[in-house]
Amino acid sequence: MNRRSISAAMLFTLLGSASVFADSNNNISTIDQIGDGNAAETIQIGTGNTNVSHIDQGLVAPSDTLTAFVTQDGTDNHNGAAVKQDGHDGYADILQGGDANGNTADVTQDGVHNETFVTQDGSGNTNDGTVQQTGTGALNSAVITQNGSLNTNSAAISQNGSGLIASTIQN
Repeated sequence: MNRRSISAAMLFTLLGSASVFADSNNNISTIDQIGDGNAAETIQIGTGNTNVSHIDQGLVAPSDTLTAFVTQDGTDNHNGAAVKQDGHDGYADILQGGDANGNTADVTQDGVHNETFVTQDGSGNTNDGTVQQTGTGALNSAVITQNGSLNTNSAAISQNGSGLIASTIQN
């Protein structure tokens, strides 16, 4: 491991945040975070790409205040985003935009007071959005929005607990 990698690893551990930006072909991003107060962001853009983003927060034990943002945008892309959060007060936001894309977004949250927003926009896309929220006395909310023309849309939200809010919007 070189000095730059060690510094980046130490910064990652101390601050509990990570960002990834990619604008090329075959972009794969994996962010794993342990502990409370973690934030992660992935941005993948371009044309004719395969973009894959995995964010896993609260790996070892349930954590508090987890935030994940994924943006995948462009034309003629295959976009796949997966966010897994284990803990309380989680927030996941996935935006997949552009035209002629195959978009897949999967969010799994286990805990209470979690929020998820999945937005899939554009024309001529195949969109698949899935949210699964579990937890005792959950108070979780999930919204999947799929907009555009000439799209094939699939949305599924699964929740257990109480005080739950779920919404699917397809235009």
